[in-house]
Amino acid sequence: MKYFLDRKLKVAGEGEKPAENELEIQIITEKEWESGTEYRGHKRELSRSMEYLQYCKAETFGNCALGTLSVPDKTDVWGTRLEMGYYLTERQCILIEKRQGELDGLLKRLGELEYDGRMGAGLFFAGVLNELIRDDTIWLQKKEEHLMMLEDELTKQDRVDRKIQETLSSWRKELMLLHAFYEQMADMGEDIQENTEGIFSAEEVAAFGRFASRADRLHDHVEMLREYATQIREMYQEQMELEQNRTMNLLTVVTTLFLPLSILVGWYGMNFAYMPELQWKYGYGGVILFSILIVAAEIYYFKKKKMF
Repeated sequence: MKYFLDRKLKVAGEGEKPAENELEIQIITEKEWESGTEYRGHKRELSRSMEYLQYCKAETFGNCALGTLSVPDKTDVWGTRLEMGYYLTERQCILIEKRQGELDGLLKRLGELEYDGRMGAGLFFAGVLNELIRDDTIWLQKKEEHLMMLEDELTKQDRVDRKIQETLSSWRKELMLLHAFYEQMADMGEDIQENTEGIFSAEEVAAFGRFASRADRLHDHVEMLREYATQIREMYQEQMELEQNRTMNLLTVVTTLFLPLSILVGWYGMNFAYMPELQWKYGYGGVILFSILIVAAEIYYFKKKKMF
């Protein structure tokens, strides 16, 4: 699919050439990129990167910049990613889909915007990058609110909910993945911003610089959330240890309660011939009463010492 961009994005007709003030934008598949006869000098480099497309990166050459994007879906971080390659010259932007049709939503959103006249390919691509992370700040804020709710839930519970550990583990893995993603995006923006080959204008370089700063702030936000999740995990472990200590304390108290009774049973189980209590008429009831008094005295002592 070919588009022209002046102030609005419009579909180009078959064989139509862009006007002098229009930017050419192409959306092609990986197969179309492989079979095309243009861009021979850099086709192999980009094709090799797209074969194992897992990273966001940029490379600049004498007259072009190219690279790959692998963008996780924030609603399902471990699900299918948006994967694409890109090839930029001064007046041309080619986006290469890994899977046909996955850029339709992105192009639809970009088509609703109004642009300044005579926009360069670098400025348009910087807009594409910003669109890919447009709502990420809101998503991270919601994740932060969920972590705060998890912390409140943890502090209010008498008993530790084991599902909290599963939730924290899942979120920490998601944040680790996003941490790497934003780091790659920031590095990519900085690499293009360096403009070592002089491909882009000063305005385009500034746009990539702003994008790199934005990605870097998102990276810092994720880093903060990772530390927060680690702190909550430590709180969870402390709660678990406290719960285990309470359980051990209860078991110790129960064992101590019945220790005198065990001694009593062992003492009178010896059956010596001249044990006077064995022949006593009220011996059985006396032992029962004595046992109750012992247990009651121990309970009173433990309660007073706040041992349970």
